[in-house]
Amino acid sequence: MSIQDRARQLTVKGFSLIELLIVLAISAIFVVMAVPNIRQIMLLNQLEAKENEFLNIVKSMRNEAIKRGLPITLAPINSAPDVSNEWGDGLRAWIDVNGDNAYDSTEELIQQFAAINGVSVNANPNFSVISFRPTGRVGEISGRSTYSFDLCAAGRSEGATFLLASYDSKLQRSVKADCSKI
Repeated sequence: MSIQDRARQLTVKGFSLIELLIVLAISAIFVVMAVPNIRQIMLLNQLEAKENEFLNIVKSMRNEAIKRGLPITLAPINSAPDVSNEWGDGLRAWIDVNGDNAYDSTEELIQQFAAINGVSVNANPNFSVISFRPTGRVGEISGRSTYSFDLCAAGRSEGATFLLASYDSKLQRSVKADCSKI
């Protein structure tokens, strides 16, 4: 083995301090770029969870109407809600025996749902009650046959719109393009 070969074997293999600092600087740049994206993903996941919570409430009351064979009425608990969040302060479902679309203490309360925190639920245009028929379809109230809900979360520019129609037993979801007006 020559002296040059021996010298190459004795050289220390590894990173210099400068190389290490360059790698750390590049890594820091990537982390700074990724943090806002992670925050947006977390906000989007929270909104989707709240959307699913609202969707499950509506679906469970529709299923309850089918199971009981009786009309079930769903309405906001708050009788004077914020105009941009009529349905987000909590919901009440009951069997509306007298058909007046107002909860009376003599009527059977099916369930009360707590407020959906962090999300505004706006009825569009404004309506304050939905009645599910025993078939699972939504009944017409005051000539209305379709009901639309806009769900928007704080800090998000877009949300979701849910549509219930008397002619269809499905709850349809679409992306709401602009939540800045709510």
